[in-house]
Amino acid sequence: MYSSTVLAISLLTAYASAESEVLWLKPQQMALVKLATPGYPLWVMDKEKPDVPVVYQHNGEYYSQTNDPSAVLLNLSMSANNHTLYINGQAILPLEDSNRPPQITTHQVHADTSVKILRTYAASGLLRGELGWDELQHRDFLELDYDRLVEADPETGPYFSHKPTLRFRIMGLGAYTTNEVLDVARQSVLHVTLNDTHGKISNHPKRSYAITNIEIKSIKNSYGGMHKGLEEDTDKECTIRSWACPDTGLYTPMAPYYRFIWRSKFDQFGRIGSTRHTIMQKVSQLQDIVGSKGLKRYITALVAGLIAVVAWNTYKKRMGSEGERKARKAALRSLEVKAARNRGEIVYADDDEDDEWIEAHSKDVVMELTDQEARQLSYIIPDQ
Repeated sequence: MYSSTVLAISLLTAYASAESEVLWLKPQQMALVKLATPGYPLWVMDKEKPDVPVVYQHNGEYYSQTNDPSAVLLNLSMSANNHTLYINGQAILPLEDSNRPPQITTHQVHADTSVKILRTYAASGLLRGELGWDELQHRDFLELDYDRLVEADPETGPYFSHKPTLRFRIMGLGAYTTNEVLDVARQSVLHVTLNDTHGKISNHPKRSYAITNIEIKSIKNSYGGMHKGLEEDTDKECTIRSWACPDTGLYTPMAPYYRFIWRSKFDQFGRIGSTRHTIMQKVSQLQDIVGSKGLKRYITALVAGLIAVVAWNTYKKRMGSEGERKARKAALRSLEVKAARNRGEIVYADDDEDDEWIEAHSKDVVMELTDQEARQLSYIIPDQ
């Protein structure tokens, strides 16, 4: 019979193994995170059937659901030049394209999976996508809906002595046509802090980031104050009246525009429904018709046409402004003349009126006046 102390320790160990945990694979460069997904079913693959597809592409007769506790694996790694943080091979900090957040797939495991097994997964190259289709013995990959909030995002910089922090939360999981939203009350938030060891400006070509801290916290301890929470995830309609349909709840209104990455709201052209999405979709369709070279010629002609339109509008605006200036000057002169006459003063012509008088009287003669005659004639007009 076990003593109460031994039993308590055994229960605590079992509980801890079923929870989320962080396994460092290479200091400051690579780590494996097992993130628990309470309430989400554990998919079991039927290995007896050949050519079993991955679970996010097909389930049905190939997979069955169980009530066992589940978790997913997130492989955190720095790029070769230490500029970019990756999650399961996808650039997450900074993004490669802020208009098209990456689609992240993850490997599902039993929540009680041991550290030894996790190291085996990591060593096999499974989480880095290095295994071929025939080598995969476990094809239980899932697609993620996720919340990405970055404090001091490089795209909003530049920053000095840069230390960005990523808050990453899994909101939902997708297995083929089965999409599940995780229970908010049971979700965890992954905190990853980077530090630029170069210590200078964040866009310096020699910048070099290291992963200095990884923590798994509750929602309560992750959001609040300047770190806006889940209430910002509103299901507002995205229409062509908006260029990007940006999310709220970010630290700044500039790019990257999106925080709550629901797969149903994005495709290869970006945020579905936005003006940018419509344009990029049309450009892709045009490229399919005319090819890359034809598209380049079309864009060149379009840009040239836009430049011509802008130049013409600028010219018209300038000419309009010149006409308005002359009209204001004439009206002001008229008011000055009336005021002077009311005071009984002699009114002299200004330079513009001199030129108009010379031009008018030069038309009365048979021959056109020479420059010298015109200068002599100008002396006739009284001068101030």
